[in-house]
Amino acid sequence: MKKYDFIVIGGGMAGMPVANKLAYKGFTTALIEKDLLGGTCLNRGCVPTKTMLYSAKVAQIVKNSERFGVISEQPKIDFLAIVKRKNDLIEKIRSGAYKQVKKNENLDLIEGEAKFVSKSIIKVSDLEYEASNFIINTGAIPNIPQIQGLETINYLTNDEILNLKELPKSLAILGGGYIAVEFAQMFSRFGTNVHIIQRSSRLINREDEEISEELLKDLNLKTLKFT
Repeated sequence: MKKYDFIVIGGGMAGMPVANKLAYKGFTTALIEKDLLGGTCLNRGCVPTKTMLYSAKVAQIVKNSERFGVISEQPKIDFLAIVKRKNDLIEKIRSGAYKQVKKNENLDLIEGEAKFVSKSIIKVSDLEYEASNFIINTGAIPNIPQIQGLETINYLTNDEILNLKELPKSLAILGGGYIAVEFAQMFSRFGTNVHIIQRSSRLINREDEEISEELLKDLNLKTLKFT
């Protein structure tokens, strides 16, 4: 059984820098990741959504180019090219993360799901590892709402929607928070007919009411409320 000063569980945008820094400080460190380095932000969150949102912004600018004195044809959306551009960027960043971890002599990358078997020992696959200190950074997963009948349809989460093979003609988004609005704006600009279905009385209800009202006007979205 190998013993470490620190074991970091989760190789996201917090766990990975912490593990690297500890190892460079001279502590023997292990970084455990069951999926891909970079976590939610790089693989399923900030980076992919902002990359695709920029493509949507370009499409919107071209659609309204006459407002800027530029006459152009209406844009054609190559959705597969948009997804590929996103994937290529993520892979470039992610490969850099793996290289950085690999060259750190005091840092071991252990791939698999960690399970505690005691206060100082964890198990990954069939191997056990001991540490004096543990840092848990296990990230986030989509929260599936308890809606009757949802289990009978092929619904999408933020994981699947970023890797669709074709642009949907219509899209119903459950929830009116900032992530929902982000996806709604993106796909609306790509040409998808988007509806937002929400419990609350307005979009992004954690923001001021005036912001919600202006956002609804600006996005030109249809909203449906349910209880």
